[in-house]
Amino acid sequence: MRQPIAHIGLLLIWFTISSKVLIAYDIETHRAIAERAVNVSTFDRVLKSALGFVDGQRSVFLNRRAEDWVRDGAASEDAPVSRVLNHFHSPLYQANGTGQGPWSKAGLLDYQSSVRWAQNRNQTSGGGIWSWPTARQRFLTAQTAATKQERDRALADTFRAIGQLTHLVQDMSVPAHVRNDPHPISDGYEDWVPRSRNLINSLIAGPPIYPNQSVFSLGIPIPDSIARESVARLWDTDQYTGSNPAITSSPMIGLSEYTNANFFSDDTVLKNFPFPAKTSLTLRELPEPEPKKQELRRYFRKDRDGETVEHIAVPSALYKFLPDALKDKKIGLDSRVYEDYAKKLLPRAVGYSAALIDHFFRGQLDVDLFNDPENPGKVRVEGTNGSAEKLDGGTLTIYADNAEGLRSTAQPLDPDLTIVADAGQPVSSAFFLAPEDAERFVAVYQGKLGEEAPEGGSPGGVIEKVLGGVRVEQLVKRFTTWSLRTPKGIFTLPIPTQDVSELRWGDNDNTLIGRSSMASSSPQFYAYKINRPLGSLDIPLINQPDGTAVVDVSPLKQVSFPMGMYLGTVIDFSHTIHYQQYILSYVNTETWTWNETFRFYNSAPFQFSDGRVQLMVDETASLNRSYPVVLDAGSYGIGSPSPYFWGLVPGFSSKTGEMALTKDGRILVLVFVSLSPVSEKATFRALTLALPPSLDGNDALSVREVTPVDVPFSVPDMGPVLWALVDVESGQVVASTAPSTLSVHHQTASTNFTPYAPIQFAMLQIKKDRYIGGPQDGLRYSHLQSVAPSICSPEQMAVLVEFGEVSVQEGNVSSVLNRFPPEIGALEFASPGAGQTVTRYPFSCGYPPDGVPPSGFKVTSSTNVSIPTQVGEAFRITPLSGPEQLLLLISQQQDKTDPFSNLGRLVKWVPQENGAEVLHEFSSRAFHTTRSVSRGSALVQSRGSNPATTLVSLQDNNSVNVFPGSMLFSYIVFEPQFLYNVVDLKFYTKDASPRRTALPATLAPGASASSQDYRYHVIPVK
Repeated sequence: MRQPIAHIGLLLIWFTISSKVLIAYDIETHRAIAERAVNVSTFDRVLKSALGFVDGQRSVFLNRRAEDWVRDGAASEDAPVSRVLNHFHSPLYQANGTGQGPWSKAGLLDYQSSVRWAQNRNQTSGGGIWSWPTARQRFLTAQTAATKQERDRALADTFRAIGQLTHLVQDMSVPAHVRNDPHPISDGYEDWVPRSRNLINSLIAGPPIYPNQSVFSLGIPIPDSIARESVARLWDTDQYTGSNPAITSSPMIGLSEYTNANFFSDDTVLKNFPFPAKTSLTLRELPEPEPKKQELRRYFRKDRDGETVEHIAVPSALYKFLPDALKDKKIGLDSRVYEDYAKKLLPRAVGYSAALIDHFFRGQLDVDLFNDPENPGKVRVEGTNGSAEKLDGGTLTIYADNAEGLRSTAQPLDPDLTIVADAGQPVSSAFFLAPEDAERFVAVYQGKLGEEAPEGGSPGGVIEKVLGGVRVEQLVKRFTTWSLRTPKGIFTLPIPTQDVSELRWGDNDNTLIGRSSMASSSPQFYAYKINRPLGSLDIPLINQPDGTAVVDVSPLKQVSFPMGMYLGTVIDFSHTIHYQQYILSYVNTETWTWNETFRFYNSAPFQFSDGRVQLMVDETASLNRSYPVVLDAGSYGIGSPSPYFWGLVPGFSSKTGEMALTKDGRILVLVFVSLSPVSEKATFRALTLALPPSLDGNDALSVREVTPVDVPFSVPDMGPVLWALVDVESGQVVASTAPSTLSVHHQTASTNFTPYAPIQFAMLQIKKDRYIGGPQDGLRYSHLQSVAPSICSPEQMAVLVEFGEVSVQEGNVSSVLNRFPPEIGALEFASPGAGQTVTRYPFSCGYPPDGVPPSGFKVTSSTNVSIPTQVGEAFRITPLSGPEQLLLLISQQQDKTDPFSNLGRLVKWVPQENGAEVLHEFSSRAFHTTRSVSRGSALVQSRGSNPATTLVSLQDNNSVNVFPGSMLFSYIVFEPQFLYNVVDLKFYTKDASPRRTALPATLAPGASASSQDYRYHVIPVK
């Protein structure tokens, strides 16, 4: 309901009071809400992924960051103060003229309603025009202007306009501004907010409350002549009519409707508006202290008709003594009430502001640039409409930037540039002629996006997608010197390969880091600077004395590797072997009957009997070591005589010599440490059975010792036990995956079934002859014989008679490992558990004619499977800012007989913060290895029965692309997630079947490709 204040009276008050009149939140609060809204919105992602600004919301335009333009825009909307008169909106007025009138009457007196002011192309209250159409028009200019300066100015204006629009949304969370209460003296809620800064900041920093995205597509038309675009629904959905307050608790409601129906302003308590009504309130039972003066007061609770508010208003001390006609006039608001208001309203101010930002950038083109297969000079945009709304008849144009940043329209080869595509449907532009010097392209859609259409100078929806926008440069190792390969040519670097065996890019795009061979007596590290500004694409050349041109490179420093440095870790190692020897024996008795007539013995069928399992030896032996880990020359490389060896090669990656030159000039090296094979052996007794001297078949066999058995000590199969990031110059450990004492204690079981010679498995046949009658009457030993297992048919094995059985342990029995800090240790895989194998070893497959069945022994082998988790690979993630980060590939082999049975996790570790998070867990068992790592993504190959390559984002969105069955051996990744083929030197799409694009500009011919990704980098084309 409109305030019955005469216009002349308002003007008089206007000129006699401070400029604080009518202003909602103070400037600091508006800034804080806008800043938080930027952080929780898609603003940063859009700037990075669509607009091509690698620094996202921190990108600088006209000496200010993008996020600052939005924040400061939110603070500017109240200046000059005359603009504030247009910051009111009563939701009981409907755009279609129902209710109390149209939106043209919904503002304060004769001033514009806030919802119309936000879309007014001709704002006339001073301070400039910062409406939605202005933001759209400036955003279009930011995509199409010729010079970078023009585009930066237009983007700064765009972000400022967005900030000023969020200010208007924020005002809809102030009761006075949605109940048309001009509060000419002051408003209690607005005065209370800046006095409660700590609480306000904590509420702003808390979880935002967003409207449902469907609020923009309610199907309710907006027939207003100014506020035509659906962003108006953040203000008012025209659903609340003053008689249906329950609807305002829905997330599909305008912010002014929510605030109007559920909260009072100082001058509208139970008057001027239907809700909150007296019937919406309940007087609370007990008095409570008012926060400021601690006076005990009884408060009203709003517990129906929409939102619940614990303290909606407070009656006067004499409330219960007043006649009913005066009671409503003695209800007011205090600091406890304002606190409850803020808890409900501020999270919505943030959420609705973020929704406005998201709505502005809602258009999305998921496209790439492709060549015409028959004419590579022709290009077009292909992909899908990634928007949730239809691209409905607008135009899709391609712009091209040259190396100097000048932007021009690519020449269309088709007069029809119209695009129509529903959400998620294919988009295919006309063909354009690509300028030869272009290194970046921009696809721009302009026109109808959903219901937002060009009208009255507004361009309608505007969507930008930067394509390419980076130049690839490669370091090439030639015969005697290193070279720099770019699309413009191959340029000699004054860096000899004889001294510098490895070279890679530093963290800055104009620095290089090199090293000599680590096998030398004193390995050297070298830091260089290419004498060009950061972000420059120039190749500065200077002439040498012989007249040849080389890249202008300055040495920065040369540092010796700190051989002999202690990594701060002592390895405490032990291995215990539990050795057992068994003899499995049986008796083969052949019966001979004396024939007196012919005076010789006749043979009768043989018999197997007396199967026995005898434990002959049961012993243990242990090896214990304790030694510090020192990076010395004697322990460098595989084959070191030390108990451990170290190196610079990260696992199985194609990277060699993982080293870095940080932005602040430090030389860092990532080293790994692995345990060497153990040369020591444990010697155990070996026993066998022998015939008694008498050969009497009833005497016991004797036991005698034979050649002892040597069993080698070993280390568990756990890959590198330690990864450390080392500062070469200071000799300090920046980060280590190991504790100060790294414990490796394990026990294995070794079982021997060898009665005589060291064959893998044998049984002892005790041969006896039974003579009946005649001169040899009696039982005699014949001989002892070692018998290898027979190979019997499945049918024979099915009826095998078991003469004995034994249960043994084999392999790893237990492992006690302490290798990682807690945050990494928590991510180790659980042991696969116990395994058991039952094997039958036949010594005879039987002889049916004589009734002799298949016979043998049963051996049950149990293993308490203790397979350590491995950190097989580690990589340094080049940080944009902040502490060092490492990428770890953690795996565990599930089947010791199958090297392609690993579980795998890709982990980002921030040592300084003691934090580790799993970025991706691989779903299939395979042999996982990291192919390439950039600041923004990692490419991991999985080899096994279901081979795949996985592209994992290292940023906040944690997106994952899986290329099933595709082993992308010639691909590497660039920031943020460019998939680059080092063979044809082109980017590829991230579809399941990657498709070659027309980008980037191809490197100059004349040098071979390198699979070592550290020799490549990209520089944004500005």
